[in-house]
Amino acid sequence: MSGQKESTATDRLKKFEDSVYEYIEGGYLNLVGINTEACAEACNLTPGQLKGMTNDDAMIHSYALYSYAHHLQDEYGKNLIKLNFAEDNIRKIVASQVDQFGKYTKHEIKVEQIIKENRFAEKLDLIRRHAQARLDALEGKVRDVRRMAEILMNKARRRD
Repeated sequence: MSGQKESTATDRLKKFEDSVYEYIEGGYLNLVGINTEACAEACNLTPGQLKGMTNDDAMIHSYALYSYAHHLQDEYGKNLIKLNFAEDNIRKIVASQVDQFGKYTKHEIKVEQIIKENRFAEKLDLIRRHAQARLDALEGKVRDVRRMAEILMNKARRRD
């Protein structure tokens, strides 16, 4: 029975994600593709390459970086969906079981104890921790790549 509940958390997340992605794809909200080779080249330009770059090349590399920033933002959004899903469901489980504890037990202790004793909540917490770790890893990357793209865009606009 617990195996069924464990897979249910993953299944519910999958169903929820599918509905979100169906909305995004159905509304043509994610049409930006990514050329990984062009993005890798643009991300790894040397100072010498930057200095000798033509305005057109700077524009092309800037465009590649903007598409990469969009891709990173999508990844951030996907993990934010997972994090919110897990946190919302954990809150519901905790709310339904929080009364089993004494009024002097700290809320954080109650939450941890409920998660520890509930296989479904335990799986949700694992999903939450993975999503949070991915968000932490992506922190600042979108901003940094957009800044690189802006630098190249400014170079493309300059008249040398």
